[in-house]
Amino acid sequence: MLLKNRNGTELDLQLFSGKSEVNNAINCLLSVFGSKENYYHPERFDAEYLENEIEKGNLVLYVGKTKEDGVSVPVITISLLKSLYFNKAYEFSTLAVYEKYRGFHASEAFTKMVLEDITKKGESLFYAYAVMFHPHSTITLYENGFVPTGFVPGISRADKFLSQLKLNSQKHTYAIFVKNDKTVTLEPIYVPLQLADLTREVYESLGESPVIETAGDSAARTVTEHNYDSINETLFVYVFECGTDLPDTVNRLQVEYNTSLFSSIIFLNINEPSAVYGFEVLKNLGYAFNGFMPLCGKCEFAVFTKTDGVYIDYDELQMTDELKSFYERIKG
Repeated sequence: MLLKNRNGTELDLQLFSGKSEVNNAINCLLSVFGSKENYYHPERFDAEYLENEIEKGNLVLYVGKTKEDGVSVPVITISLLKSLYFNKAYEFSTLAVYEKYRGFHASEAFTKMVLEDITKKGESLFYAYAVMFHPHSTITLYENGFVPTGFVPGISRADKFLSQLKLNSQKHTYAIFVKNDKTVTLEPIYVPLQLADLTREVYESLGESPVIETAGDSAARTVTEHNYDSINETLFVYVFECGTDLPDTVNRLQVEYNTSLFSSIIFLNINEPSAVYGFEVLKNLGYAFNGFMPLCGKCEFAVFTKTDGVYIDYDELQMTDELKSFYERIKG
């Protein structure tokens, strides 16, 4: 793909992928972050780890290259992860561009190339967590057909891993973006009446027309799974059914993992009638509704977050006009 910057300089960008590109990808990341200590997944700077993940099918790695003096040199890298819970889709995990090649809009162009390549392999549902300390990532996603569906406040240790940006926040906020290129059969979705219109709009923006129910009752018992990210001090809870023991279940997990910079992300299955009850319980427990993680396969999720003892400077969030409007709609 031939790109030009504002000065008319041309850049011929070619796509490469696989284990042979691991070291090029690592060097590209290092050019941006300086060292693996500045990145909250330092294992992704280890060549053997990345090669093993590629072999297991958990990671797809792409590198964009150009030729200088007849030699092929790396320009940009993008990696995609298969998610443990959202297993119908790939997550756009890493994007890094060498500084000398910025200004060519390489990230937008290369994202398009990656999407075209991986879609040929039968994949057509993609997630991205857009960082909200710079609007460029959201612009890249908009231009490639992604739409915002929710937010995840307080997920990463901004004070530790984004210190080079001089942020006031102890943790940082991400926007959830989704790209859906095929029809998915949806079960009825259960949300409170006041969220019915927003729910419908989100799914219609993804080309879906779900049946939305606004009434339901608690299940016989709560069914959950969870994992804890000790690096970012974040608890992830997946609530598949909501029983009357939901408050006790959530409180027990919070006590077990609570730290000084603790944050909790709850994904609530909204394909079960008990989800309407779950919305009310989580609200009473101090959790804020922050949108959706949709088209997830076995079940659809609503996203709830709670940050205890964590300062997030919302004035630092940088958003496009479209994303800001969606953010205000959810928070309102």
